[in-house]
Amino acid sequence: MAGLALGFTTALRPPPPLTRRRAGAIAMVAVALVPVGVTVALAASERGLGGSIAAAWDSVTAPEVANPTNGPSRLTNPQSVRALYWEESLQMFADNPVAGLGAGGFETARPRYGPDVITTSYAHGFAFQTLADLGLAGVLVVAALFAAWAAAALRASGLSRGWRKRAHTPERMGLITLLAVAVVFGVHSLIDWTWVFPATAGAALLCAGWLAGRGPFDETPPARAQGRVGRLRARLREGLRSPARAAAAAGMLVLTLVAAWTVWQPLRAQSASQAALGALADGDRARAQSLAASAAAINPVALEPLFAQATIQRAGDPEAGRRVLLEAVRLQPENPDAWLRLAEYQLTALGRPERAAETVRTAIFLDPRSPQAVRLFFEARRAAAGG
Repeated sequence: MAGLALGFTTALRPPPPLTRRRAGAIAMVAVALVPVGVTVALAASERGLGGSIAAAWDSVTAPEVANPTNGPSRLTNPQSVRALYWEESLQMFADNPVAGLGAGGFETARPRYGPDVITTSYAHGFAFQTLADLGLAGVLVVAALFAAWAAAALRASGLSRGWRKRAHTPERMGLITLLAVAVVFGVHSLIDWTWVFPATAGAALLCAGWLAGRGPFDETPPARAQGRVGRLRARLREGLRSPARAAAAAGMLVLTLVAAWTVWQPLRAQSASQAALGALADGDRARAQSLAASAAAINPVALEPLFAQATIQRAGDPEAGRRVLLEAVRLQPENPDAWLRLAEYQLTALGRPERAAETVRTAIFLDPRSPQAVRLFFEARRAAAGG
């Protein structure tokens, strides 16, 4: 905001060239002194310059470091377990280099790769998450999309070829500010799971989308006197006169709708599954079955609707519930939750402890450090022995 205000002020009342040069020199010197000050502080520390840099690098990149506490000291502590997640994601990529594990595969497969019981759904780095989930195919798609956006953003902000000759207008300063927001978000997403949070991702997407839709900086936008509706009409007329632009716009609209639909469907299915369990708790079994079936139809690759169906069938038709959980195992055979649910159902709903002990062995193989699976295994063995 300060930079934008300064840009508008200097555009309305430009300072003399000498003042501008002096201000620029002072700013550059101040920025250049920052690493000098950091270097001096590290050299004067107990570990010295080399020891401090090595210790900080190890705390960030070593996968065997301890998980830091979530206290105020974390603000000044570079130590984290991100390197552990990164190493695991690279192992998953090495095992599935072309197409990866599939969307969300990192969370499902991590118990087999992780050396601890830390629960995490993300690799804490967009590049690592993409490698694990989507493999080289996903990386190529992401790289192509990034290249297209980068070209549009550089043209919109006037930073493409011949950028020195372009005027530093208030609009250009604002566009460069939007570019900086998007770039900082992207860089930070490489080392953390920033893209998951709507507040940060939404702001960055707004900035990035504005740049992508602005058009080349040399193009003069429609006159402001036309108003927003007039400018929109002018843009539409301009696009319709160019079949290529109209086709590209239509394609992007279709792609946006498809992406929104793929995000909305799992949310609908999850909501229907929860509503089904709520109806079952209220004693309305018929409505619960209808909602659970609807959830499974909305998202046929999710386990939650199947789990809800099995819970509903537990009292009325236990064998039907067992068939539903067998379908869950068939659907996601490498997910330990599916095997764990089936084993628990075999033990408690069907009274088959021997079969439950055999089933839970697979869950333990997929997640060796799961306390729930280990506990269920001993319960099934004890029940099979008559204890």
